[in-house]
Amino acid sequence: MMFRKLRFSGRTEWVLISIAIISFIIAVIQVSNYNEAAPYESSEETFLHSALIAGAGSGSLVHAQKSERTKSILLPAGFNIPEDLVRNHLKDTASSEWPISQLLSREVLNQPPGEESHYRTHEPFSMYQESEEGDCEEDLKHIIEDLEISPREIIPGNFTRILEIVIEEHDKYKDPFYKYIRPILITHIRAEFEANLVNRFWYRLSGSSVWLKDYNVHFVVSRFMFADKGERSTPKASFVLAQVFDKNWHELQDVRLVFPTNDLGGEEDPTFHSEGQTFSSYRFPRILPVPFDFHADERNMGPEDPRLILVRNKNGHDEPVAIFNSHYDKFETKEDGTKESNAFRSMFMAFPFQLTKGKRHLPELSDENTDKLYFTKSLELEIEHHEKPKTCKNWSPMVSDFEREVNGGFDTSISFATNLENLEIVRCSLDTGKCGRLYKKSGDNIGPLRGGTAFVNLNSILKQQRHIPLHKLLPPGREVYFAFARAHLHKCGCGIGFYRPNMVVMVKDEARYSAESDGGKVEATKYFYRTLYVSDYLSLHVPIDPWYVDNPYGMCEGTNALIPNGIASWKLDSLTHKEGKWIANDNLKLQFSVSDFSVDRVDFNGVLNMLLNLKGNSAFLPPPSAKGTTFEHLKVAMPELGPQGELTESLAGVGKKNIECAIESSKKFCAAFAREQEYFKNEKPKVDKAEANKKLKDQITEFQKLYEVEIAQESNKNQQLDNPEEEEEEDY
Repeated sequence: MMFRKLRFSGRTEWVLISIAIISFIIAVIQVSNYNEAAPYESSEETFLHSALIAGAGSGSLVHAQKSERTKSILLPAGFNIPEDLVRNHLKDTASSEWPISQLLSREVLNQPPGEESHYRTHEPFSMYQESEEGDCEEDLKHIIEDLEISPREIIPGNFTRILEIVIEEHDKYKDPFYKYIRPILITHIRAEFEANLVNRFWYRLSGSSVWLKDYNVHFVVSRFMFADKGERSTPKASFVLAQVFDKNWHELQDVRLVFPTNDLGGEEDPTFHSEGQTFSSYRFPRILPVPFDFHADERNMGPEDPRLILVRNKNGHDEPVAIFNSHYDKFETKEDGTKESNAFRSMFMAFPFQLTKGKRHLPELSDENTDKLYFTKSLELEIEHHEKPKTCKNWSPMVSDFEREVNGGFDTSISFATNLENLEIVRCSLDTGKCGRLYKKSGDNIGPLRGGTAFVNLNSILKQQRHIPLHKLLPPGREVYFAFARAHLHKCGCGIGFYRPNMVVMVKDEARYSAESDGGKVEATKYFYRTLYVSDYLSLHVPIDPWYVDNPYGMCEGTNALIPNGIASWKLDSLTHKEGKWIANDNLKLQFSVSDFSVDRVDFNGVLNMLLNLKGNSAFLPPPSAKGTTFEHLKVAMPELGPQGELTESLAGVGKKNIECAIESSKKFCAAFAREQEYFKNEKPKVDKAEANKKLKDQITEFQKLYEVEIAQESNKNQQLDNPEEEEEEDY
């Protein structure tokens, strides 16, 4: 395992030198004793023993839990659902006889409980405050030295068990979606099992989760990537894999969730009704039936890099929404009447607990073969009155607490930061997917700072405590958002691409003014979004896995990546103030991927406490115990509009000086990491991989033979199904 050089601050040069020398000696000793096989030998199924081959699926590198299947049915809390309705709904399924359980109202946990962990102080990093002028190091930089972080924990995924359920649901229970994707998937999986090479062709990454309080479970989605050639750089297709974990992060392997859903009005819908509410269910783990542009002979199909966020629907229930990007071909009619196909990579949102029949919400993807199938309700996100870009990625979602209150306690839209460098915010309807622009800074350059996690609304977090009202923490009309972005640095010294998390604090202010109209003056509102703080890179104290797993010391070959994907929860236990400082006791759970190979998590203690007490803070009000500070000190950070809706003076955060500072500091992080890895790489002997490569070649040869046999058997079966005299054709 490789360790990033620690940065220390000291008052005297000799202290700094002494600490650096001691740290370096410890690092060399640790690396010299490093066992490259250790992370892999504890896995349930290891692809090769000690020298993993490039391209081995990420199932080989995770600690797959060996627990028994759960085999239970979970009902949502707060609903009266008779058992006979559930049993009738689950007739002829694997879950038909499973025990049923439902939380009592007093058992519901609004937030997941805290965990016992060995926290340690995160190495110092810098937060850069926006200003119209000033030097990055002297004026805008705030060094953070007291943030606590837990060790890296893997969120497991047992690929063998996941795919066993896929095959069982396809063969025995005729799952319509699995039958729909059969041409690219099922035959290959059968051959994988025959050759004992399941982990060779599958990768799991980009995981994020939300807490479903009505079940007291973590609902986790990740990108489940199928690489039929074994190379994750050229996958055949990607899917949204959904898993369920209990409050202690133990996977409920083989569990069925019954969930409230939308009513499609059909007699054959896979739903049932109780007391005016429609319900459906899924067996987890499961590949969600998200529709995509399906062509058996193409590559890079399906949803990529899903991110979860919770919204509150019109019935008052919190439900997950998955945001992802996907490739598809859009046909446009030319002036001469002919149709032309254009390839797009667009943003979509999917509702895991809502259904749609066919691809009616995605007409470009619809075809007669899917009109009778049931999919996860999905919508393409399109910005109205703007030309559709060829590529859309990395939109960061957020939910407005203010808008929820105005709407009567539920959400009608999600907003997105589509560009962080030149800040652009759009608001998209949850009903149609149509988006309107709320805010746009001049300039179209995307820049290296890209979206990572969803933005968390800190207004909602602060409402978790009752001791201090919100109006004493924030000025009127303000919402504060926080996310982990990720800067993508190209050839900064380590590999082709380099990624690490960056903290981002964004504020939204509503400013009102009197606008002229035909009927006289009317009150109008303008929205201002600003990135007040951006950090440089955070290491998270996570050892980085190599991009090419057969070369554990080639850390700067290929891509070096630690990418934040989701903030699973953020719990505020208490908030007080003393001697002019806020004192927040809070815990944040972050999920991330390393080298596009894993789904991991760490916990932070004190992120909100840090944000509330940043020097020069222009996001929050000072505590009542602060001397000599009033609301006036924030006036420079609040927008004031003239009669035409124009800003009367410059507004802090409108520029992007802090982003420039954070990127420059992140480049130094990358360069230092590269120097360190080069030293350790040169100290290690070269590994002879000839035997491992031969073993791989033999296994692949054997797999190809088995795959050809499976294809032949599948072809014979299809010929029999096509002959009605021999066997009635299946309905799928």
